[in-house]
Amino acid sequence: MLDDYTRERLSGWIADFTQGDAFGARSQAVVEHADGVLLAWLVAACERADVDPDDLELPELRAALLEHVARLQLPEDVHAAMPRLARDLLSDLEAQGRLGNGRELGLGVATAGEAYGRATRGEVEQLSRPGSKLGRNDLCPCGSGKKFKKCCMGR
Repeated sequence: MLDDYTRERLSGWIADFTQGDAFGARSQAVVEHADGVLLAWLVAACERADVDPDDLELPELRAALLEHVARLQLPEDVHAAMPRLARDLLSDLEAQGRLGNGRELGLGVATAGEAYGRATRGEVEQLSRPGSKLGRNDLCPCGSGKKFKKCCMGR
């Protein structure tokens, strides 16, 4: 659980971004929701890793985006803008000297755009096997030269 000081610091970072030039022209829905959604995202990332905002890394930021923000009830255009908005915030934090590797983190978060879109729609990612299924009459993968059923199948 983040303390009040850290939440206030994150709110200040986000307010500086949304009221500055880096925020740019965005739709009215994005402008209305940006502060709350960005704060929820950064708080979720910090709590997930139990670290200060200065120490956030890409896995926590991506996970918070995909697992927390994607589940929020937001207008579709806000969800669509979220990966770019997160990237722009992190880049702005680096430009302000508040986050050392913000651009790099921002690019990593922005690459989660497709996965974020699937998560907002509630789609489950289909897993595929890298190779074909091993049959009982195939040669054993241990290299013995025997059929799998006569060699390692029972182990």
